[in-house]
Amino acid sequence: MWPVNWKDPESNRFLIIDDAAISLIREYLQTRPMDPEAGGMLLGMRRGKHLQITMATPPQLTDRRSRINVVRNSLGHEELLRQEYSQSDGYIGYLGEWHTHPQRHPSPSDRDFNTWREISKSINYPLIMIIAGTASITCYLCTANKTTEMTFYY
Repeated sequence: MWPVNWKDPESNRFLIIDDAAISLIREYLQTRPMDPEAGGMLLGMRRGKHLQITMATPPQLTDRRSRINVVRNSLGHEELLRQEYSQSDGYIGYLGEWHTHPQRHPSPSDRDFNTWREISKSINYPLIMIIAGTASITCYLCTANKTTEMTFYY
């Protein structure tokens, strides 16, 4: 099933999610009653208007995590981003965020949508936001004006 290839019918933008990114995210699914939310950055390449997610940063010890919330601390995640950017001669960069929800089929909270809008407005290119539930992953292609949803099942 992985990697995922998806085409947004309106923008004709392709999204590719490599297996390495999905595999890391799936390690942190909230399958037990007390598992906390986890999250990180999505890193990869922009190829014109197309996006390829090549990796996801794992949760860091400095992140604040609870059953229904995660606050990503930038320290460890940004260091991983800088390393990937440097080692790829600038090809690998920030593409978005991921986090888990304890539901089988996750849906974003108002806080999720507000955070995505803020990030999208602060930079001038589309972002990918992923929420991973226990039975499916929902991806959102976010621009300053619009959010497009796509769901993938395990």
